[in-house]
Amino acid sequence: IFYEAQGKLLAGVTQSHILWAWMLYTMSLQVVVNVFIRLYKKLPITNIIIKDPALEPYLIRAKGNDGSLLAPIFYNHIPSEKLRELIGCDPMFRIAGAEKVVNYQKA
Repeated sequence: IFYEAQGKLLAGVTQSHILWAWMLYTMSLQVVVNVFIRLYKKLPITNIIIKDPALEPYLIRAKGNDGSLLAPIFYNHIPSEKLRELIGCDPMFRIAGAEKVVNYQKA
């Protein structure tokens, strides 16, 4: 957007303009990390996880869910603390659901 067809900078555009535009572009990039797996009946991983008693503590079920896959069941083997440790303070990464950043989470 800053160059003419011949590859020359447009009049009035400096390298500072390009650097500023690049910084704004890269600052807007974010990676949202989600470590939950929703288990669906037809997925091979679902049977592996459901049948392994050692993985039971890592299942997240809705209250009253008797194990039926009609209601959502999620699997997560990475604690939030470990995930935060892995991400560190890098502002490019966000943990899904950890911050109220959209309207339906602000209520």
